[in-house]
Amino acid sequence: EALYWVCATTDAAYTAPAAFGLARVRAARGDTDAAVAALDMVSPTRRAYPQAQLMRAQVAAGDVDAGPVAATVGEVGPGLEVLADGADAEVTEPEPPVEVVEVVAPRRLCQTEGPVDFWVRVPSSPEQVRQVCQQITDDGPGGLVDLSGIDWRVLKVTSDQALLLADRVVATGPYHNVLVDVTWERCFVRRWLNDDFLGLLGEPLASRVVPTHVLNTPSPTWGTDAGPDTDDQVFVLSAEEAASWLAGKDVVTWGKYAGARRFGQSPAEHGLAALDEDGTSTWWWLRTPGDMRDTAAYVYAVGSIFDDGAPVSATGGIRPAMWLDLTGPS
Repeated sequence: EALYWVCATTDAAYTAPAAFGLARVRAARGDTDAAVAALDMVSPTRRAYPQAQLMRAQVAAGDVDAGPVAATVGEVGPGLEVLADGADAEVTEPEPPVEVVEVVAPRRLCQTEGPVDFWVRVPSSPEQVRQVCQQITDDGPGGLVDLSGIDWRVLKVTSDQALLLADRVVATGPYHNVLVDVTWERCFVRRWLNDDFLGLLGEPLASRVVPTHVLNTPSPTWGTDAGPDTDDQVFVLSAEEAASWLAGKDVVTWGKYAGARRFGQSPAEHGLAALDEDGTSTWWWLRTPGDMRDTAAYVYAVGSIFDDGAPVSATGGIRPAMWLDLTGPS
């Protein structure tokens, strides 16, 4: 029991599985209140939360043998999966833990208990989403719109869709959770954006996010392989997209260079430079690989693209991009 307690209270990556262990031990000795308290340690934002609530109800009802095996199959922590027979089985590629603490007001900094820090927002209502879609249709590209508490820059507009980019860095975290050779297809930030982040936008907005075929081309400077193309709902820009869409420049003509690619413009004259929610200039990830496969390109705080890249395990800013359906029901 002491070991479970240490794991649950010192490492968020193991809070959920340790809480289940604590509950089993305490329920077995008849300490129902303590078992319930252990299960209450599992945050509502964790995937194991439904299992924890089911076990909580069973323990409170006096079913002292109940455990996470009574719930549906699901992840309870990195590398652990709840199985029908109650065993804990190793998975081959554990997903790094990301926990976002819910707050009631937008733009309040929320420190997560995992690799990503995210500023939690209040999701937009269906009517708010509908009104913003109409505004984009009327105004076209170039403006800013507020959806789910995030200011989005409207980069492109077609007859029925719009490409949006977060105007500020909305989260900070690693491109990948460990320093290894990795491409966009397998990196952590891609999984986080298309799973946790998309869900945090709320159903009215998330239901309008259009799946997109994302082109992953080699580094225009170093030729580093970018891996296969992917189909994503949310993504980060490539070096080519950032240079073209935000600074009006063609990356293909650059050739190799030492250091950063600057555009001869002040940060105020293009959208490459970005602030975080505290108003501090910060750097942010691109999905283009750097000069080696364990690095990824990024945009420096002053608005320069560093195509040689940063180690994928470094903590950088995340500016999500997505295509929005302007006509479909929200």
